Amino acid sequence: MSRRSLCLTHALLGSLVALAAAPAAGTWKDLPVDPAASPETVALYRTLRRLAPEQLLIGHTDSNIMGINRDGSGWFYEEGRSDVKDIVGDYPAVYGFDIVNLEFRDPDSESELRFIVPRIREAFSRGGIATVSWHAYNPITGEDFFKGSPVRDLLPGAPHHDKLRRILDRLADFIGNLSDGKGRSIPILFRPWHEANGGQFWWGRDRCSDLEYIRLFRFTVEYLRDVRKVHNFLYVYSPVDWYESMTDYLQRYPGDEAIDVLGLDTYGSAVDWYRDRLRYYAGEMVRYAEKTGKIAAITEMGYKNSEQETGFGYCQNPAFLSQFVLETFRDDPLARRIAYLVFWRNEAYNPRTYYLPYPGSTHEGDLRRFFHSPFTQFESDLPDMYRE
Repeated sequence: MSRRSLCLTHALLGSLVALAAAPAAGTWKDLPVDPAASPETVALYRTLRRLAPEQLLIGHTDSNIMGINRDGSGWFYEEGRSDVKDIVGDYPAVYGFDIVNLEFRDPDSESELRFIVPRIREAFSRGGIATVSWHAYNPITGEDFFKGSPVRDLLPGAPHHDKLRRILDRLADFIGNLSDGKGRSIPILFRPWHEANGGQFWWGRDRCSDLEYIRLFRFTVEYLRDVRKVHNFLYVYSPVDWYESMTDYLQRYPGDEAIDVLGLDTYGSAVDWYRDRLRYYAGEMVRYAEKTGKIAAITEMGYKNSEQETGFGYCQNPAFLSQFVLETFRDDPLARRIAYLVFWRNEAYNPRTYYLPYPGSTHEGDLRRFFHSPFTQFESDLPDMYRE
C-alpha cells in the first residue's frame, strides 16, 4: 500500500483547496528563458509548474555527498548513501549541490569538486532533480567569496571583465550541457549570485549597486546561454529573507527575461512570527510567479535560533518538520503552491550542525511523519520530470 493512501481524505481536501486557488489555464508561459533549452529542461520547467499547486517537492543539500553516522561521526562520498534515505527509505526529490572555488582549482583532482558531477548524474538516473549554488571566489584577488568588492571591475567594458568570462567558462565546462550515458540532457536549477540583498558575499549589498548586480546576473545568463550555448540550465533568483514587501524582494531582480525560478533562502525557528513570515514570503512569490510565468520555491532553508545556534541540534520542538514546516505551507492556499523546498546540508565536517535529522538523532521520527504526508514528495513519488 502506498504511503499516500494513509491520508487520502486529507490529500483530497488539500487538492480541492489548491484547485480552487490555482491560476486559470493558459496564464503560464510554455518556455523557460532559454528558448533553446534541451527538451528535458523544458519538460522539467513545465512539470514543476504543473505539480506546484498540489504537491511540495522536498530537497536536501549534499544529501548524497555527505552526512552523519548514528554514532555522530561524519561520512563522505559513500555510494548510494543519504541520511534521508537511511531514515525513510527514500531519497529527496531535489538534490542541492554547492560549488566552492571552482575558479582556482582543478575539478578533476580536488576532492570536493570531483564528486559533484557524478552525484548529479546519480540523482538524475533515479529521476531526481539537481539544483546548484555557486560560492565563487573573488576572480580578481583569488580571495574567498566574503572578500572584496570586485563586481564593478568585472562587468562588460571594465578592466577585469575577462576574469568574469574566464570563471563562467570554467562553470560551463564543469556542469554545462551535462548528459547521461544515454545522451539525455541533465537539467540543473542553477542558483548563481545568491543572497545578494545580504552583505556577506562580494556580490552582495554594499559591495555593489543594485544596477551593477543586475548587470552581473544578466551577463551571467546571457553569456552561458548565448555564447557558451549552455542549454540545460533553469535560472534561479534567491535573495535571503527579511524583506518587507515585494518591492524589496525585486530590488535586485534581474528581470523576467533572465529568471525561471523565484526563490528565497530563509532560516528561522518554531515561533509564530516566523511562520507568518514564511507564509507571507511564499504567498508573495507565488503571486508574482503565477503572474509572470515563473516557478516559486524555498531554495534554502534550515532551523536557526541565532547565528551561534543553527541546525536541528538546537531545535527543541519535536514536531518542527511534521507540524511547523508542513502546516505552514500545506494549510495556506497561496504558500502551498511553491514548487519545492530545499534544506541545507548535514555537515559531515561539523556533525553538530545538521538541517535534516540523521539516524539516531532526536528528530528522526519527525522526519518519518513529514515523509508520510501526502503533500510532501520525495524521489519515488515523482512522475517522469523529464518527459512530457
